[in-house]
Amino acid sequence: WENRLGISNQSVHLSLADQRFDVFFGDLFRSLMLGGTLVLASEDERLAPQQINRLILEHGVTHLESTPSFIELMLSGWQTSSSLQCLICGSEPLSPRLYERLRIAQKSGLRVINSFGLTEVSIDSALIELCEHAGMYPVGEPLGDQIFRIVNSDGNPLPEGVWGELEI
Repeated sequence: WENRLGISNQSVHLSLADQRFDVFFGDLFRSLMLGGTLVLASEDERLAPQQINRLILEHGVTHLESTPSFIELMLSGWQTSSSLQCLICGSEPLSPRLYERLRIAQKSGLRVINSFGLTEVSIDSALIELCEHAGMYPVGEPLGDQIFRIVNSDGNPLPEGVWGELEI
């Protein structure tokens, strides 16, 4: 996470996750364990996009992870002078509309990362910076020592570009 997301001891991570949810632990590890700062949104704040935008400005938030559907709501009140450097999207697919809006935000220097993880197995299994995909939807590069393979129903590897089951 440190290298792939550009986290340093100057980073400020805003957590929107309930402290009983596994995503919270990703927020915790990505911030405090790497020497940065963690800002916790209250239950009321985490449900209000305008409050999240206020917290970003108020605390100089540099890193935020959320679902694409919530990010889309946040973009309506987006502050271009924001301190936000890295926006991590996960848990749902990006809509084509949001993809285009995030590509525009990238032009102002915002790094947009798609995060892929298996529920209750791994917070993040793979990360990839949002890029032109030409109709392909890459999962991203594995984190740590994880290995990805696409297999058929018998567990045999399939060639690149063939639909199958992701084995991590």
